[in-house]
Amino acid sequence: MRYDRQLRTAFLSGVLFCLTCGVVLPAASLLFWPDKGILGLFRLLLEGVLPYMLLLGLGLSIWFAALGHWRLGGLFAIVAAIGMVLPILSVTQRLQPAPADLAASSALAGQSAQTSHLDVIWINLLFENLQPPSYLARALLNSGADLIVVAEAEPLRDMRDMLAEVYPHQLGCAAKACNLLVLSRVPFEDGAKIQKTSRPETITRFQLVGHTPTIIATHLVKPWYAGFISVDEWYLETYTEAAQAEGRPILVMGDFNTPAWGKLLQTYMQTYDLYWSQWPVATWPVVAAGAGVAIDHMLVGDGARLQNQRAFGVNLGSNHRGLRADLYWSDNG
Repeated sequence: MRYDRQLRTAFLSGVLFCLTCGVVLPAASLLFWPDKGILGLFRLLLEGVLPYMLLLGLGLSIWFAALGHWRLGGLFAIVAAIGMVLPILSVTQRLQPAPADLAASSALAGQSAQTSHLDVIWINLLFENLQPPSYLARALLNSGADLIVVAEAEPLRDMRDMLAEVYPHQLGCAAKACNLLVLSRVPFEDGAKIQKTSRPETITRFQLVGHTPTIIATHLVKPWYAGFISVDEWYLETYTEAAQAEGRPILVMGDFNTPAWGKLLQTYMQTYDLYWSQWPVATWPVVAAGAGVAIDHMLVGDGARLQNQRAFGVNLGSNHRGLRADLYWSDNG
């Protein structure tokens, strides 16, 4: 009996060793993998579940240590813990420095302080949403927001007249696929439109009359869709460069289909000096609530700032939580 017990323990230790190695080592090193080739593909596929892999690896490490392999199990646990720190650091580096408020900073610069504000919502509403369209439209109308951008907006196609009661200025749903719908209380400046990328109506850049910021909204394909994502990235980068050339504050929001520590998003933010104003809000899947992954984002640059960012629309039948925030900027440039 004692021999059988030892044999079972040895077998379990071997299985746990293989599982722990197979989870901890790839997860802890994932952010260092190349972004091309087969490793790049696996990196993109695994980025979204990275925290869960590391938690699983930590649990396996502790179990392995509890079987008597304290040194090796402890080493695995340390590697998993370090792996958890890396995505946190990558996000922290792109958090906007906490200033003072915009009006106060303008006053310190000797300017006449005048800070403006928009209440903004982003939500991916899901093409296959089973909620009645009138219920969805009423929820948006009751939000009181100044500006709403909806991705996968097909459920609202026939609700545009109803939405015009509060949001008379609209962009989108002109194509067969109603991918983006922009709803605004404020008129758009000339030139506002929604552009086709790898799919119809997936990116827009516009300004609102009497409001300084340039606003970009986009719905990117999943980053492992090679070929398609490069088209979406090109349009996003082109629109961002054009916005920065105008010298206005910038808000970029959308469904990036990539987590906050993902290669695609991190590279984009670093290239164009964009920031989160606070820790990213988890948006997917909706059932995971705050334990989910932030794949929808609101990013700011060139003097814009977000406050009070929070989840929106958790009961609207989508698999995403939306985002709502107060956008502030100084009109003094």
